[in-house]
Amino acid sequence: MRVFIAVDIEGISSMVDWRDQSDFEARRWMTEDANAAVRGAFEGGASYVCVRDCHGPARSIIPEALDERAELCRGWDNLHGMVDGVESGFDALMLVGWHARYGTESGVMAHSWSGIIRNIWVNGVEMGEVGLAAVIAGAAGVPVAMVSGDDALAKEAQALLPGVRAAVVKHGLNRLAGRCLSPSRARRVIEDTARAAVAEQRAAAYGTQWPASIEVRYQHRGQASWAARVPGVRREGDYGIATEVADAAALKDILFCCNRLAHACDLY
Repeated sequence: MRVFIAVDIEGISSMVDWRDQSDFEARRWMTEDANAAVRGAFEGGASYVCVRDCHGPARSIIPEALDERAELCRGWDNLHGMVDGVESGFDALMLVGWHARYGTESGVMAHSWSGIIRNIWVNGVEMGEVGLAAVIAGAAGVPVAMVSGDDALAKEAQALLPGVRAAVVKHGLNRLAGRCLSPSRARRVIEDTARAAVAEQRAAAYGTQWPASIEVRYQHRGQASWAARVPGVRREGDYGIATEVADAAALKDILFCCNRLAHACDLY
């Protein structure tokens, strides 16, 4: 069984504030959470594990500290896919250190892919980063087997993905505060959850009806105005855009291009 582990940073154990990123400790926490998932995957029966660093510049995991049995994908190839590579013959996807979508009450560092995005809908279903990952992986027949993060992330994932296992390593108090398990206990939870996810294989790939409708709501009108310059994209209300995409590859392309243009505008 081939397992793909995508590791973000906001949902890792002990992490509650983006200011922790400037500290080497945050990278170490991220790497140790990844290692826990790697151990669990192999204990559950995985034959191969690939770890994808998918936070920021995708160079946060400490290579020399990663479990030597896993291979590490660093840096961005297509610049817009947090789970790029999962389409290459994998049997299960794990999302380690992920977070709830923007606006989630008590979701620690909750956001939806970019600080300028408020909401994303695919075929009318509101999604955060977990949902988008499930859509992309599901198009290749790959299920999201487990997630790790806070309790808000677990609730969001399990509502969308029946059968997914969730390792809760902290409970949100507000957007920048949480009640965290001790690091050693958190990693045992991740390892145990990963082991069970691989051994039981109870998760199913998320199914999306293609072509799919996409709607994005931004923080400011100007962002929506600039994003709507992408061919085939139209304005939807004051703050939103909408379009239809043929497949998962087109979904990634559209979201990336719209987001880059929206970032380029002056806020007004």
